Amino acid sequence: MNMVQEWGILRECCRLPEARLARSNIVVRHAPPPMNEILSRVSVVLHHGGNGLASAALSAGRPQIVFPMYNEAGLTGERLRRKGVGYVLSPDDIQSGNAGNILSEISESKVIMERAQTVARNIHARGSGRFLETCMEACENILASLGQSFDANTK
Repeated sequence: MNMVQEWGILRECCRLPEARLARSNIVVRHAPPPMNEILSRVSVVLHHGGNGLASAALSAGRPQIVFPMYNEAGLTGERLRRKGVGYVLSPDDIQSGNAGNILSEISESKVIMERAQTVARNIHARGSGRFLETCMEACENILASLGQSFDANTK
């Protein structure tokens, strides 16, 4: 048996568990599905507090539970909490076994879900096509409030 034949047998063996799972209606993916597909099927997003996932969950109108592992993630989680769309898990929540109760509470809260949906509607109404322009306008307004201006030709 040569290497190509061995590889073909190995590949077929790897498909056997996949076929068994498929009979149970379990889908095996060979690449991650698009984030919007995942977010459309969940009621709460539990994550590390990264800006990308937090933004995607906000845009999908999903409440969030953040377990931050670094400072920026903690700031993201705190901002979500202040907006009323999230909760920041502490190590004490994990150690005390309270995390499951918190997940249940957040996932069953109609108030938090409604706030998350409102944030998503606002994001979609604002649109994403003018992000850079909006950001530059905000920076120019801040500079103007400080009595300064932005000159694109200045290095």
